[in-house]
Amino acid sequence: TEQYVQQLIAQGYPEETARAYAAQYVGQAAAAEPAAAAPAAASNDLYTQYYNQYYQQFVAQGYDEATAAQYAQQYAAQAQQQQQ
Repeated sequence: TEQYVQQLIAQGYPEETARAYAAQYVGQAAAAEPAAAAPAAASNDLYTQYYNQYYQQFVAQGYDEATAAQYAQQYAAQAQQQQQ
């Protein structure tokens, strides 16, 4: 989990946001919205919007929280890159 946190921090996320994502990634805080963490920069806000959308979509499709979080991260990063 710490490696995942460090990866998110390296991508520019505040530590609190990175830890919220990591907690969700391992299923410890599945009910907590990542957007409830400290406000991020505008580009990270866009990522967060995509992430939440994809995460909820994958969970609704029956994926477990860890898998949904992993897929949501990948799809959100791709969607954000297309917007830049």
